[in-house]
Amino acid sequence: MEEIAKLISENKKLKEGNKKLRELETKDYINIREKRHKTLYHLMFQIRELKLDDNKELANATTLNIWSKMIAKYFRAGGKEISIESVKRYFPPENNIDLTKYKDIPQKDKLFTIVPAKKRSL
Repeated sequence: MEEIAKLISENKKLKEGNKKLRELETKDYINIREKRHKTLYHLMFQIRELKLDDNKELANATTLNIWSKMIAKYFRAGGKEISIESVKRYFPPENNIDLTKYKDIPQKDKLFTIVPAKKRSL
């Protein structure tokens, strides 16, 4: 009887956890104009490299290929899925890694540059 109560309690906790996970899950996505996905990659790469005043990263990824996963999961190019394998080719895990197996974003797709805002006085 005690084991059944324990299993019922565990089942309830798992159901609550699953409910929270489903709240974050979505079938929606952000559509990038056709043939402009590399422009998105360039922006994401810039965000990945941004440093704050204390010289620490604005965004610090917990795993090496989270950027690729995020793009493949939440973005589409011209309404079509973006393959995680194709995204990975543009996002080397570290700056000092052998870059020969990674592609550079073509200059024609580097349409925007993220620059720090000028300091504002209060």
